[in-house]
Amino acid sequence: DQLIQGKVAGVQMINNSGQPGGSTTVRIRGNTAMTGSGQPLYIVDGVALDGRSARPSSSGGIGNAPAGNPLNFINPADIASMEILKDASATAIYGSRAAYGVVLITTKRGQSGAVKVDVNASTGVSSLARRVDILDGDEYRQALTKYGLTNGDFGGNVDALDEITRTAYNQNYNLGISGGNDGNTYRASLGYQNQQGILRKTDFVKYSGSFNGNFKFLESKKLGLDVNMISNQYNENIAPITTDADFRGSLMSQALAWNPTNPLRNVDGSLNIVQNSSLVNPLAMSEASSDKSKVSTILGSVSPYYKFTPWLEYRMLASINYSTGIRRASTRSFINIPNIQANGDFLGGYASYSNTELVTQQFTNTLNF
Repeated sequence: DQLIQGKVAGVQMINNSGQPGGSTTVRIRGNTAMTGSGQPLYIVDGVALDGRSARPSSSGGIGNAPAGNPLNFINPADIASMEILKDASATAIYGSRAAYGVVLITTKRGQSGAVKVDVNASTGVSSLARRVDILDGDEYRQALTKYGLTNGDFGGNVDALDEITRTAYNQNYNLGISGGNDGNTYRASLGYQNQQGILRKTDFVKYSGSFNGNFKFLESKKLGLDVNMISNQYNENIAPITTDADFRGSLMSQALAWNPTNPLRNVDGSLNIVQNSSLVNPLAMSEASSDKSKVSTILGSVSPYYKFTPWLEYRMLASINYSTGIRRASTRSFINIPNIQANGDFLGGYASYSNTELVTQQFTNTLNF
């Protein structure tokens, strides 16, 4: 999604969570959606995507978690070009599905000639771009004294946000091989991405592979066949973050609201659990939560075509998009969040296992002139 920004004036990008691999809301025609998602239609090498992600929506007991990104299966290193269609041009070609615009994604192709090998490797670091200015322990004590408050000083000085964040590292490795002769071309690629999140216990690891070829037959070369396949598997570790407003299970909200004089750990090293309170120890929340998902996707298409004349071509496209996802989420019993503590009764924890299978088929016949 990030590659789309800057392609066309007026395209708005909204990062929904900051989670590595998390979804991004794209607005091409502005915030005009009274119903529906308002998201554009994505077309990858002629195949329309329905915008769904196979990552199950299980939340691990902390509220509604941010959605997954339906474009995670594409390796950015395999993208040759992106084009934005909007207004009447989009709906004229793709109908009502394109009411909020179209993003056309074309992957790289092989060229006739000697075999070409492309190798790309990169690494980087990321950290909080801006920290919210909150009181430290001493400033909090001064505020208590200033306003004549006698309760609330636990004698410590902690930075809860610092305890749940980190400097994150990422790695990307990509290999591409392409070539062709006599009008037949091919390209194959492999990719590996390992991206840590700024929040501890968040990361995104992706393995990807692709193959495409263009083959021509007959002496006239009028009969041809395009073949495309993209295969991908990614694994996520997901932090306890929720999109529910004012929910106790949101890790960042609890870190910002935590009393900086209250130690996150007790003297004996155990986690400081606050009972009968709307406050939740953010470090305890991080350690109590486990949320892992794995999504595998195969997008394949074949497109035979015949050129009757230089200006008249018939093309058929048959494609299948098959994606499966599993998600295992749990919250250990020692943490006091609403889903596992009702009316003061200790319920002993939360665990869930979810799986999703998505299959989309597409058949089109086109006469171009």
